[in-house]
Amino acid sequence: MVADYFFYHRKVYPGVYLYGMDVGGLTTAEAKQLVQNNLDIKNFSGFRVFFHHGGQTWSFTCMELGLEVDWQDTLARAFAVGRERLPMFNYPARLRLLLHPKEVPLSFVTSEEKVHLALLPIAQALDKEPQEASFVLAADGVKVEIIPEHPGMRLDSQETSQLLEEAMQSYPDVAPVALAVREILPAVKAADLQKLRVRAEMAFFSTYFLLSLPGRVHNIRLAASAIDGTLLKPGEEFSFNAATGRTGVAQGYRLAPVIVAGEIVEGVGGGVCQVSSTLYNAMLLAGLKVVERANHSLAVSYVPPGRDAAVVYGWRDLRFLNNLDHGVWIRTFIEGNRLAIRLYGDPVPGQDVKILTTDLETIPRGINFTQTDQLSAGTKEEVKKGQDGYRVTVWRVTSLNGSEISREMISRDFYKPVPGQFRVGTGPRPVH
Repeated sequence: MVADYFFYHRKVYPGVYLYGMDVGGLTTAEAKQLVQNNLDIKNFSGFRVFFHHGGQTWSFTCMELGLEVDWQDTLARAFAVGRERLPMFNYPARLRLLLHPKEVPLSFVTSEEKVHLALLPIAQALDKEPQEASFVLAADGVKVEIIPEHPGMRLDSQETSQLLEEAMQSYPDVAPVALAVREILPAVKAADLQKLRVRAEMAFFSTYFLLSLPGRVHNIRLAASAIDGTLLKPGEEFSFNAATGRTGVAQGYRLAPVIVAGEIVEGVGGGVCQVSSTLYNAMLLAGLKVVERANHSLAVSYVPPGRDAAVVYGWRDLRFLNNLDHGVWIRTFIEGNRLAIRLYGDPVPGQDVKILTTDLETIPRGINFTQTDQLSAGTKEEVKKGQDGYRVTVWRVTSLNGSEISREMISRDFYKPVPGQFRVGTGPRPVH
């Protein structure tokens, strides 16, 4: 037994076969050489491995897959046969090998990078992004329906590479390898949306704009698109500036009239405040809580005094809280020269919300005259039209089945007047 140990302590035990060849009595280096001499590398490189999924089949050569024999693991396993225990207890197992030889399958390794590249066309055909459940308007534009989610799938080339290595242990009788395709579950499911109870329109407000100002029209469309589809869960806060982001040239906004320091001038992003003001009114009608809102320094033309919401990125924002027990879905629509914003949720049957203005005080614009000898005496020329200022109080009144249940003061706003500007002539009168 001692002589047997010293004779075979660096050799593979008799009865061990690699690739159908008896490597018993050989060192691992000799066993490797014997198998390599009989393994047709050229034929091995061109050997095709088949993959399958969903009734489709693809094949690649071992060379394309970067397959190689893992000699270190293969020879280590061959050498370990009969050496599972201490030497003195291995002898019975050694004898059994003579009666029952053991075939040790070749081990293979792949190049994950090559497998990935080889399977890339298959992945491009099979991979599918998951589709999250989403709200969609019913045909009547009032009710809300839910489109259910659809799982996606993705080819896992790393796991497929591992399956390939396992399948290659039976080389050359390699069974087709099933591609490892994983299902990807969508983050938003129909059940999640159903819990939000977004069922029907609960508030609507619209404003009109001039189509003769293309820059302003463009900006209104861009800002309206940025907030369209926003979903607020109960307790979530909406920020207009966060939803639209910067409204500069880099973001695609154009020059249009804006109010700056009480003057109407050309500026990038003019028209964005009409979107925020339209949303502000819809939000008030939906019963949401105002967190931040500021009026313009001058009255605007598209909403009555007290109903506007000025926004300037990084300075003034429109923020409100979904203080309701259901979700609120914001949708924007532009038809011709009208911007409409509709909020959808779970309206209370019989509830009616109105926005009222009281204590409206008009502050006359006044007129400033400037004398000039460039005009003849007794003549007058309007330089700037000017506009009235206002003070106004805004209320939100909620009724249920015709009976008022709450009256909330929303704001007390001031809009400064802008005097009209005239030039009065002091020059000589024309001689006829």
